[in-house]
Amino acid sequence: MSKQKIIGIFGCKQTDLCIYLASILENMKNSVKVITDTDVMTTLKAEESISKYGFLQEVVKMNDGDNASDLAKKNLGELNKEDETYSGEIIEELTSYTRAGSTIEKDGVKYVITSSQHSIKNGVHYNKIDMERLV
Repeated sequence: MSKQKIIGIFGCKQTDLCIYLASILENMKNSVKVITDTDVMTTLKAEESISKYGFLQEVVKMNDGDNASDLAKKNLGELNKEDETYSGEIIEELTSYTRAGSTIEKDGVKYVITSSQHSIKNGVHYNKIDMERLV
């Protein structure tokens, strides 16, 4: 895939990626409580995340043979992450065509474009994009 040349960012004074961050916390959890049918076995919390985002708890029912502590650690590790999405408008060369599936790299971090809407106004190629940070 060819590298796309971004000329500028709509509403920005520089050709830097001025993309608006919209952290989606819908699936994020920073506390995991492990239970059985009758008891709470353990609770594990990410205090720094709780102070930043508030208390977001997942309750996990353990199966026979599960280790409650290991189950809590595994789930907290998987759930205590931000799903980062970005939206913005870039200005591209008229011959450039960035589309969904393309990647953009900024400061060593890669982002995948999940949607793209192109328009040309007064000879300027605008592209409204939604992106997700690649892990």
